[in-house]
Amino acid sequence: VTTYNVPTDGTWFPAEALYRERTRRTDGGVGTGMKIMACLESLALPKDTTVIGMKSVRYTPNLTSITIPASVVEISNMAFQNTPDGTETAPVTFVENSALETLGNYVFACRGTGELSLPAKLKSIGSNCFASSGITAVTIPGTVTEIGSSAFKSCGNLATVDLTAVSDSINIGSHAFQDMARESTIKVANVTIKNMLANKYTADNTTIVNAAEFT
Repeated sequence: VTTYNVPTDGTWFPAEALYRERTRRTDGGVGTGMKIMACLESLALPKDTTVIGMKSVRYTPNLTSITIPASVVEISNMAFQNTPDGTETAPVTFVENSALETLGNYVFACRGTGELSLPAKLKSIGSNCFASSGITAVTIPGTVTEIGSSAFKSCGNLATVDLTAVSDSINIGSHAFQDMARESTIKVANVTIKNMLANKYTADNTTIVNAAEFT
């Protein structure tokens, strides 16, 4: 199987839907196999999907792209987490007018390339959500109130993070942007957020600049 079209009879894409193969036992119960969908290259989610369950597409290293329907409100923990030794080649795209509000922990760990555009209604980004991703730039929308610890840690290609739209009251976890690309830049709106970031992690080779310092 290289392509999977998710059935359109519901709005919830179940936990571990593809990560583990579910098989029916002879006694009528539902057992859980261990077949990992390593061969999967393409995944089509229904347009009315609202929740993508925990580990649902985890460990699918050959997936070439990830497109999140506009109807999705929540993506649960580890939903698209790649294998630890996998490449980050699958770009992540959110369909226009996305309703997404919540990204769980490790959702896109070891996934994603290029510039990442996060949905305008997003409220929270879980711990290690994009850890070890291949993204090169990301803009955090002003609706975000929480960025979990190590959310963008070890993103070695991440050169620019734009936090200029977020509020001073945002909660940023420790090491959220640690180990970005060399000579990378984090843009913030003011000194308050700049000091918050400086106290949260060691920004080796990363410069934090507020609006007054933009060139």
